[in-house]
Amino acid sequence: MNVVLRFEPERAEELRAFLRRGGFEVGSRPHALLFAQRPGVSLTAYASGKLLVNGEQAEEYAGVLAGNRLAQREETAARPALASFAPHAGADESGKGDYFGPLCVAAVLVPDAATARLLVEKGVRDSKLVADAEAALLASLVRARCPHVAEALAPPAYNEAYERVGNLNVLLASMHAAALERLLDQAGPADVLVDQFAHPGVLERQLRDRGVQATVRQATHAESDVAVAAASLVARAEFLAGLAALEVRHGVRLPKGAGPQVVKAAREVVARGGPPLLREVAKVHFATTRAALGGSGGEAP
Repeated sequence: MNVVLRFEPERAEELRAFLRRGGFEVGSRPHALLFAQRPGVSLTAYASGKLLVNGEQAEEYAGVLAGNRLAQREETAARPALASFAPHAGADESGKGDYFGPLCVAAVLVPDAATARLLVEKGVRDSKLVADAEAALLASLVRARCPHVAEALAPPAYNEAYERVGNLNVLLASMHAAALERLLDQAGPADVLVDQFAHPGVLERQLRDRGVQATVRQATHAESDVAVAAASLVARAEFLAGLAALEVRHGVRLPKGAGPQVVKAAREVVARGGPPLLREVAKVHFATTRAALGGSGGEAP
């Protein structure tokens, strides 16, 4: 269950205190004001004023927050707008803020208005608003109906690339440019909308270096566009599949995100296989690595 609420970012500390009184473990996640969880429900608050409530008790706790006037329901976030739809491609990423698992980028071309309507009617929307199981199903629908491309860097390749490049946004831009180049080569010319993740020039340079000939627009919160929402779902499904494959291959538990439960799991990974195993399953430039190794007495990978 996922519920989207709106809250006042300037009241974040008030919200934090309320959640602690309610028995939540309150921490942080990349790109979020706060992250809190207790059995049955978790909350992620963003500076944009969006508050995501997830878990079996999400609906119940959304009512608690609304009743205490700490948040109100977001009625329009779930369905992408289709006014004046024109065929175009969208691109988005998943795994950027997750310590464990791959970094994934997807590009999707929505070829016509009928396909766009079908995707929206079936529930295609921003992957952050979708439970894991539903994300996989919706991504399958997108793949069946739309030309698409996915790029993924598993942790060993990610760590090598990050150490070579030294900047996550440059690495992301390279993956976005590669995905768009492949998609447009397969599907033909199209305008493109990308969920903006850095200064526009970072991606523009990568596209120019690859010789990508397309009108590429970048915008924040672009998941409200059906093509970007579709891409976000494909990227999310790729990330979840990659994370699950790592768990099976190495026999370790790898939670999503970068909160306290992730630090605990990272310490368990280090205890089991040392820093080399950590490089196989995690993005080791995260501060989580220092916390995990500091608790184990290990050396940096």
